[in-house]
Amino acid sequence: MRLPRRRTWFATLTAAVVLAILYLCLAPFRFSIRHGNINAVGALVGSWAKPPDPVDFALNIVLYVPLGAFCTLASPPRLRRPWRRVALVTGGGALLSIAVELTQYFDRSRYTTATDVYANTLGTFLGAAAAVLLFRR
Repeated sequence: MRLPRRRTWFATLTAAVVLAILYLCLAPFRFSIRHGNINAVGALVGSWAKPPDPVDFALNIVLYVPLGAFCTLASPPRLRRPWRRVALVTGGGALLSIAVELTQYFDRSRYTTATDVYANTLGTFLGAAAAVLLFRR
């Protein structure tokens, strides 16, 4: 009985981290449609080679580490292989990051950059890998 309670606790923490990420990355929630010849996906893909601001890159990594750790610890026991947990959680973190970046395109005070996706995915991976290494059973 102890394991399901533990997973429920980590699932709750995962949800709280997702809400915190959405709030921090999308506030003040003033969205509008941009006019021009480039779309959100085009803006994201077009920024793939921009050099990142080192501080912003590091902050994005740190923001997603708890997501990777808590989501890995909340994952079901049928994912017995640690690499499967890490891969699945990292993929989920990447999808969340892409969704946030595409949404930021519609906020004039935000920038859509692929380097944020790289940093967020790396942060999710580091958190998931740390959870697997530190909490092995």
